[in-house]
Amino acid sequence: MPPDPVPPEFAPGWAPGQRENEEIARKAWRFYWRNRHVTIPLSVAPVMLAAADILHAEHLGMQVACGAIVAAVVAAWRAPYRWDRTGEVAYAQATTIAAGLWLTLGAYLGAGPLIPHHGAHYSAMEYALAAGSLAWGIPFWQHKRPRDKRARRNHARQVRAWNEWWQMRAPAWGVAGSGVVDVKEHAGMESLLIQLWAGRQTQASVKAVIPLVESALGGYVDHGMTRLEVNKSNPSQAWLHLKREDPLRDEIEWDPSMAPGDITLPAPIGKQENGEMLGISLRKGFFILGKTRSGKSNELSVMLAAITKCRNARVFLIDMKGGRAARPWLPAVDWLATTIEEARLVLACAVAEQLDPTDDCPTLFIVIDETHEVTSTMAGDAQCRRDLATIASQGSGVELYPIDLSQYGALAESVGTEQTRSNLDGRMCFQTAERSHGTFGLGDDAHNKVDTTRLKEKGQFIYRENSETNLEQVRGPHVPHKLARRIALGNAASTDLHARPLRLYATAWQETYDTRWTRLPERFRGDAPQVEHMEHIEHSPRASGVTPPPREPDDVDRQVAEINEACPVSDADIARAMAQRAARGEGPPDLRADHDRRRRIFAAILQGARDGGVRPVELEKGSGLGHTWVALTLRTLVSDGFADKPTKGKYVPIGDIWEGLESIRLRTEQLGADAREMAAR
Repeated sequence: MPPDPVPPEFAPGWAPGQRENEEIARKAWRFYWRNRHVTIPLSVAPVMLAAADILHAEHLGMQVACGAIVAAVVAAWRAPYRWDRTGEVAYAQATTIAAGLWLTLGAYLGAGPLIPHHGAHYSAMEYALAAGSLAWGIPFWQHKRPRDKRARRNHARQVRAWNEWWQMRAPAWGVAGSGVVDVKEHAGMESLLIQLWAGRQTQASVKAVIPLVESALGGYVDHGMTRLEVNKSNPSQAWLHLKREDPLRDEIEWDPSMAPGDITLPAPIGKQENGEMLGISLRKGFFILGKTRSGKSNELSVMLAAITKCRNARVFLIDMKGGRAARPWLPAVDWLATTIEEARLVLACAVAEQLDPTDDCPTLFIVIDETHEVTSTMAGDAQCRRDLATIASQGSGVELYPIDLSQYGALAESVGTEQTRSNLDGRMCFQTAERSHGTFGLGDDAHNKVDTTRLKEKGQFIYRENSETNLEQVRGPHVPHKLARRIALGNAASTDLHARPLRLYATAWQETYDTRWTRLPERFRGDAPQVEHMEHIEHSPRASGVTPPPREPDDVDRQVAEINEACPVSDADIARAMAQRAARGEGPPDLRADHDRRRRIFAAILQGARDGGVRPVELEKGSGLGHTWVALTLRTLVSDGFADKPTKGKYVPIGDIWEGLESIRLRTEQLGADAREMAAR
């Protein structure tokens, strides 16, 4: 809050000494509350005595008795909700009953002296109050006493010692005016919060003297184990991290219980410098960079172990390294591409898809293991590059996220376009051959902060949530291929992945998606349990290309005539009925029977298509249905597997067309019923 523009001593109504009195009152209250474990038990007796005298003088015994009963009932009812320990609940209830009973007796009898003792006179009420205050005050003192007081003193002593150490050397380092204001201890690491001279010093002022800091520490930490990080909430402060031990030195084992099972919850990706696991949201695009054998594929397994455990997430994996990374994860992957032709299909389908993260409409992850072979301008595919750019820029709005892995630290040799790279917020950079590669992966401002060539441990990487966050050193858990295979099989079984067919919003791509495992190269089929489910696909009319024999033209004409005879309503009759009802001020007639007749004619004409198929305009003229209805229905019939489009502009049947129309009608009616139910709510 800004200061008062008018000095208090000149403000209207200000009395001399008022500031001092208010300050004394505030200090007294702070002292009372800070030491309440002692002050409150000592205050109980005099407050209760004064209250009893006042209530007795005012003859309020009946009112106090009623209030005591109400308070006891409320305590008996509310205490179990306020405290979860049995002892605390009993203590609160006993306190309320005892206080109410004593105040009731005091209001009726008063607290005057009744029993003489050594020249002084004390009443039985006062004896009861003294005994009760002692019995009540001891548990209160034990519960409220500041157990961390010694810890606060030790912390203050530690901050003071580090600040004295800093102040002795700061003038020689050129950072005079700065000081240590806080210290935090983690597993094998101490972090000093340096308060800089605001307006005259920045993080760079301390960054330049880190070699001198390491020298002054005299072996307290090893060389290269000191790191500086600006305090985002206060740029005039910086954290100086001193690592006495490296918690990332030892290999980390993967624990399946760490994965959340819901894609909307944070998932662990590795251990931080402070020894704690870093949990992040996976619902973003990731760019993972690092040279060969640095641990990229292992970290991908860590992420896949979390993603495939979620019922509301699925993985489309593009593996252009011969399938080495894909093999152990095949049971839990929903679509695998190992050729550039299949990669084009995956990305094109993803561009057309829109989803919300539910079991039926899950979040989709497009994983590209070695994006150089897919999207680079050197060896990739132009169409894949354009589609990936579209996915990266729109993915967060449609729950579709790319995860790109690359060993090349240059745009032309990785994702190909700056549009793609800038929209992949999550950055992971493993050990690189050159420092500039790490800068490319993490951002230009990371060049003077980290050196990715010095990441020696396999699986160790620098992580950045987005361009606005700090850089963090992390090491991912080790997930060998055998463990990955077991995790994939277990996750696929627990999520019923193969028993839950995915219905795409992009219905034109449903056929390509449904037949994806029929295009899997032969060398991968032994590792993919999905192949067992392909038999019914391979022998379906759509996959095999077999269409039912078309009807003869005479059969079609005869069937259309029979339909018109069963429902003899002509267009002229409909127009006449509508005109008559409009003249009478009535609504339109019920045309469901006529619409059903037109749908049957539509089905008969399409079912009898010959010579390469029937055109939509022929269906419109023959049935009398509108252009929009015909176009949408044909598209749905194709996606549902009842019709096909062998050549441009013509359709042929590959199933029972009337059955397909009825399934469309039932779905539409169900959607309408659901909408009406939601509106009623």
